[in-house]
Amino acid sequence: MREKLEAITHPAIQKRTASYFEEALRPTADKFPLYCYEIPLLFESGIRGDDFFRVVVVTAEKEIAIRRVVESRSCSRDDVLQRMQNQLPQEEKVKQADYVIDNSTSLEKLHAQVRDLYKELTALYTDFLK
Repeated sequence: MREKLEAITHPAIQKRTASYFEEALRPTADKFPLYCYEIPLLFESGIRGDDFFRVVVVTAEKEIAIRRVVESRSCSRDDVLQRMQNQLPQEEKVKQADYVIDNSTSLEKLHAQVRDLYKELTALYTDFLK
């Protein structure tokens, strides 16, 4: 069932993503320095990470991640574990990432990591466009 759904949705999502990229690269006065795409199953879907300027993976300790999903989505621990089994292990995603953000600690530490990464990526992108 999942494969059938992905066969329908992934081509449409990839087409839309390509149009977003074209729009982002079009010269305009109101450009943002950085565009982000949240793709929960990037590596599992067969989309190549090298299609993106940089790939950021957000990690969390397994038990913290499980607890957060159970609390935010009102699903059981078993449901979360089943979903996790359908994903690449976090360690494999980290190996394929250009940057890793650890979301296992406080919100303040998460914000600090994101601010630092934003500064670094905007500087890299600015250099890239020269």
